[in-house]
Amino acid sequence: MTAKGVLLSLLFLIAFRGYSQEPNDCVNAIAICGDIDFAYTPTGPGVDDFSSNPNPGCLTSDPVESQSVWLKLTIDTGGLLAFTFTPNNGTDDYDWAVYDMNNSSCNSLGTPVRCSSTMFLASSGGATGLGNGTTDTTEGPGTGDGFLAPINANSGDVFLVFINNWSSSTSGFDLSFNGTVTFNPPPTENIPTGVSIDLKKCDDDGALDGFTDFDLSINTPIIIGIQSGISVTYHTTRGNAQIRANDIPDATNFRNTIFRGQTVFARVTNTGTDCFSITDFDINVLDGITFTATDMIQCDDDNNGLWDFDLSLNDAVIINGVPDTQVVYFESEFNANNDIDQIIGLHENNGNPQVIWARQESTTGTCFGVNSFTIEVFDTPIATQPMDLTLCDDDNNGAMAFDLSSQDGFINSASG
Repeated sequence: MTAKGVLLSLLFLIAFRGYSQEPNDCVNAIAICGDIDFAYTPTGPGVDDFSSNPNPGCLTSDPVESQSVWLKLTIDTGGLLAFTFTPNNGTDDYDWAVYDMNNSSCNSLGTPVRCSSTMFLASSGGATGLGNGTTDTTEGPGTGDGFLAPINANSGDVFLVFINNWSSSTSGFDLSFNGTVTFNPPPTENIPTGVSIDLKKCDDDGALDGFTDFDLSINTPIIIGIQSGISVTYHTTRGNAQIRANDIPDATNFRNTIFRGQTVFARVTNTGTDCFSITDFDINVLDGITFTATDMIQCDDDNNGLWDFDLSLNDAVIINGVPDTQVVYFESEFNANNDIDQIIGLHENNGNPQVIWARQESTTGTCFGVNSFTIEVFDTPIATQPMDLTLCDDDNNGAMAFDLSSQDGFINSASG
């Protein structure tokens, strides 16, 4: 791979507060990996890296850092290291220096191998960098054509690039690599084709408020796949993922911070090279399942107040055509919510009436709903055999009007 390619946009337009690995400090330099061009907006000086290191030779006046960023370049395939900074605002003035880190550290930077503090040049639109046919290794302050000689780099060499927006604007810059070196490749995303890592969870924590707890870590082995030496951290913004700031502290128990769900960003980092890639997925909070159930009544054939109820006769009413769901029954709301002690088979009522709790649950996810209905046994009335009714036919025509209701009291006498 060459060090030219697609744009990896790292446009951070916010000022980072609190604990974060800010790339305006040498120790937190952003690793440049793979086939990328780089876009960025420096936001501040961070810790003054030149309080314990000498100022670069072309940047003699303090402060050296005002709006800075540090980049780490690890050479995979050797060749010529060349690049061009192009300010988004053509009048911005960028200064920069390159340090050979093969025998140096952030606490002992030494002398940069390239250093440029040329004043803004309108003829180049403010562009500056390595290459462009030049042979000098330092220029400025305020002099030069903005370009220095490319660097002959070997495989395994490590360079730090310090970039400072002397103009202190908020427009940012584009950095393109146009030499022959290549950089370490970033980790890949090994998510199988057709597999979604989006997470959906029912709002089943007792409060239907659009917020619930997710285990993000279940995506970690899917993202890593067969790669080794890879770590995954989770973040609520892409900007934080890109500089590994404000990791979600417990990925196994993350409560969404946006109503009904949000996008989560996974930073996939090679722990040996610091190269990283970013993938994202959505987490969504689903409403609980709602339904109605029909009370069940039964006439008692022996009037003992007990009956073996087939609760499954309520299944069709409860499911009501909702696909991929099933119904189970319980004797208490607590048991239904926690899916314990299901009623199996026919159920003999232990009260009359008795409240039964139905749980309709997804067969493909975690959503469920709970509602109640009653089962009740009614005594079967016992009829007393009445005496026959006899009337005299006063006109001998064989027809008379009988008052059958006169038998009601006698027939119902056994039922009280």
